[in-house]
Amino acid sequence: MKLHLSTIRVRILFLWILFPFFGNSQSNDFFTFDSNINPLIYRDTISNSNCIWQIGQPQKTVFNTAYSTQNSIITDTVNYYPINDTSSFIYKHEVSVGFLNINSVYPIVELYGYYNVNSDSLNDYGKIEFSPDNGLSWVLISDDTLTLLNSSNPWPYIENNPVLTGNSNGWKYFKITLSGYDQHVFNTGDTIQYKFTFISDGNSENMDGLMFDNLNFIDDGGGGIVNKVTSSISNYPNPFTNTLNLNYNLLTNGELSIFDVTGKLIHSETIKSSNTTVVNTSNFTKGVYFYKLVDTTTGLSVGNGKIVK
Repeated sequence: MKLHLSTIRVRILFLWILFPFFGNSQSNDFFTFDSNINPLIYRDTISNSNCIWQIGQPQKTVFNTAYSTQNSIITDTVNYYPINDTSSFIYKHEVSVGFLNINSVYPIVELYGYYNVNSDSLNDYGKIEFSPDNGLSWVLISDDTLTLLNSSNPWPYIENNPVLTGNSNGWKYFKITLSGYDQHVFNTGDTIQYKFTFISDGNSENMDGLMFDNLNFIDDGGGGIVNKVTSSISNYPNPFTNTLNLNYNLLTNGELSIFDVTGKLIHSETIKSSNTTVVNTSNFTKGVYFYKLVDTTTGLSVGNGKIVK
């Protein structure tokens, strides 16, 4: 029997109240694909040198718009998917706060976003896999028929299961929560990976394939002593009202993105030759938001964080 995520979160909160020296921190990576620089996303050209995954504006018969703004990651932006093809892209995530299991307390490792699929049902399909050991082994996580690893370990909990075959008839939201993978302990600096794959058979279908947008990856320390990583970006006030101030190392060129809890892009702006930015947030509704600042010269992340209005 699967333990519902709400129960997991209650247990986490309960232990945090009893043992305040336990930390609880969160690290987020967001990808809207509207920037050409996505340093943590890799096309797997080793397994398939002709990997068909592309980042760009959908220009197909069915796939003609991204979920937000302009671009998505898609099985070719223009052409139908080919026959007898297996193409993958990989997201590599370095754990920045660490998470581990303590008795019945489970960390929260979440993946959510939006997908759109147009394929020959069951014969051509997509899948999402998770690797806890930097790509040495892979476990399918986009299948809600997964059995529990043991009676006390509810993994995974799939809130909105992605159906990556057939026709979704537009963009669909999905969310997968990995709760305490096989009693693994992930420490600061460890690398976990997610692999997104689309597979086609030998029949030509003249269909558009699969695409993703607004992918959000979170690791949330559920217990234990958290080793926080010093960030080169700070924000105030938090909670904010009509303005949000961000301070960071001097940038020549930067891109700031702010997302809501569903991963929808709420605000973006280009930063040039500055070490501080004031964002007008008067039109933001009350709630939780996440921001990310990328140095567009190097393609590296300056920092990210969680903010509340």
